[in-house]
Amino acid sequence: MKYCTKCGAKHPDDAMFCANCGNPFAKENQPLLQESKRDYVETECEDYLQSNGHKAVDLGLSVLWSTCEVGATVFSGIGLKFAWGDETRKTITSKWSNAWFAPPRSSNICGSSHDMARYQWGSPWRLPTREEFAELVQNCEWDFVDYKGQSFVKFTGPNGNFIMMRSCIMLWIGDNAEGDYVSAFHLDVDKEICGDVSLYYNVDTHCYVRAVIGK
Repeated sequence: MKYCTKCGAKHPDDAMFCANCGNPFAKENQPLLQESKRDYVETECEDYLQSNGHKAVDLGLSVLWSTCEVGATVFSGIGLKFAWGDETRKTITSKWSNAWFAPPRSSNICGSSHDMARYQWGSPWRLPTREEFAELVQNCEWDFVDYKGQSFVKFTGPNGNFIMMRSCIMLWIGDNAEGDYVSAFHLDVDKEICGDVSLYYNVDTHCYVRAVIGK
């Protein structure tokens, strides 16, 4: 095991980033991005189930992960952006006003009426928690790949199944909202950023959603 020099969190020896604070570990322990990229042949994991017309993959973790973002139909597609807790996207599709839109008071909206994934895709889909994102980062094998000119990260779970994620993306986390701040998962391999970040709550702050299904 090794420990993050920034926050002290414990990680496996082959971890590339701290899942708690996003701090990258020493470069000598990481494959160079330029050397690890390759053309991607497989388009998606063949071992999946469907719920409400959307695909979920069991990676051998505590939840099943969707194969694409909410609003997209394939992993290489670009999904919809949401403000945190704005399940109808009113802050994007209408002229918003702080007078009529207020963030949810709960620090955890996973599965609630304000859950953007639940509203868009229906039950049992929901937003992932901070711990579930950390589990994805810590327990999966990473592979940086190119597909049709785009850069992706392939997360392969302990059971060999995998999902694809765009290599530069900000995704909403369903819990850990504290006062005027909410949590998001930031993946940017070019800048060596991976982990949750705290964002000041504003209805102009929009991120994507990657949905999960609890086991």
